[in-house]
Amino acid sequence: MFAVLTRYPGTTGYGILHLIVLAFLTASYVIFSRILETDLPARPDRQTPTLLANLRAVPSLVAGNRQFRRYAAAQAFSSGLIIVMPFMAVHGLGVLRKPDSFAGILLSAQMIGGVVGNAVAGLLGDRIGGRIVVLLSRMALCGLCVGMAFGSDLWHFLPAFAILGMAMSFNNVGAATLALEVSPLQKRATLLCSKQP
Repeated sequence: MFAVLTRYPGTTGYGILHLIVLAFLTASYVIFSRILETDLPARPDRQTPTLLANLRAVPSLVAGNRQFRRYAAAQAFSSGLIIVMPFMAVHGLGVLRKPDSFAGILLSAQMIGGVVGNAVAGLLGDRIGGRIVVLLSRMALCGLCVGMAFGSDLWHFLPAFAILGMAMSFNNVGAATLALEVSPLQKRATLLCSKQP
């Protein structure tokens, strides 16, 4: 990333990075499309509700499930992180007095943290459930929002961005697990689709 942004600064470099990401996503799609679902349960004999009927049922399903309401509210408030994240990189570049291309290094630290976080969150979530993983993520993210303001050197920002990536992976894995845990089995698909932004 850093090499691309150094050689092609500005929008051209970001365009090249987007094309690289498109190639990876296309490969992921092709590989994923080759997966076959096996041993699916038989479809029930009863009538399957229509999409409109499912959507009409969502308010009563949410109103009758206090844990899911809490989960949905927590997820809505956590979306505020999306506002802060771009400014973390801008702030880091300003404090470190680095060129825009250095954002690639910060992003690399975040991605490494994300990969490690994904593996650790999977192991933790399997052993202790999704709730603790989400709580760890939110504590780390709150700490980062405060801690980034006091960063002054490279050895503050690189670990901070790695922790950001790890915390985001913890959040994604834990929240997905928790959503399954708080949704009633019979209406899980309806509730999980209704919570998507």
